[in-house]
Amino acid sequence: CRFAEKAFAKEKGRKGISNKKFSKINKKTIEKRIGIDQANLVFAYHVQNNAKGLFTASLLNVILAGGMSSRLWQEIREKRNLAYGVKASGAYYRDFSYNLIYVGTKKENIAKVRGLILKEFGKLKEMDEKELSDGKEEFIGNIRVSLESSESVIEGLLDAEMAGMVDKFYNYEKEIRKIKLADIKKLAAGVPKKYSFFALLPK
Repeated sequence: CRFAEKAFAKEKGRKGISNKKFSKINKKTIEKRIGIDQANLVFAYHVQNNAKGLFTASLLNVILAGGMSSRLWQEIREKRNLAYGVKASGAYYRDFSYNLIYVGTKKENIAKVRGLILKEFGKLKEMDEKELSDGKEEFIGNIRVSLESSESVIEGLLDAEMAGMVDKFYNYEKEIRKIKLADIKKLAAGVPKKYSFFALLPK
């Protein structure tokens, strides 16, 4: 704390930070590399930079790939045995934010896995209130567990500050419960039209 006070005492908010504008880009790239055995796939899409948008995006990650009961885990791994690793995460900042889905699979499964991800986004229009409620409870439970660690609290506060919503950090449960089914469906509906895709394959 003493180091931070000494080094950054003159800083006030974003003063002195470049107001660089970020352009949202969507690309689809496949790269081959020697020395790897598994194909690594990343499917990503932009999300809104506000509290409602970021909490909605985080909840969608839980529903799609937040654990063994999630939609993509069941569809890609359990039903079809196409992958070992299926997980989702997000990067949320003041100027741009995105969600991503990672899948570790075989190179011959890349097209099929991408198709299944896109199909699942389409199927979210049939999602019901029970699945939304279950997802909220899992999301809230995950946060409660993480807050038991002081290290996770510090990391969470830093992430919230970078996203510009540190004031929402301790009110996360209220914000999550405000998310409506229509919010999830609206976010999911736009993804198949505009997303990025990257695959790193064994050469």
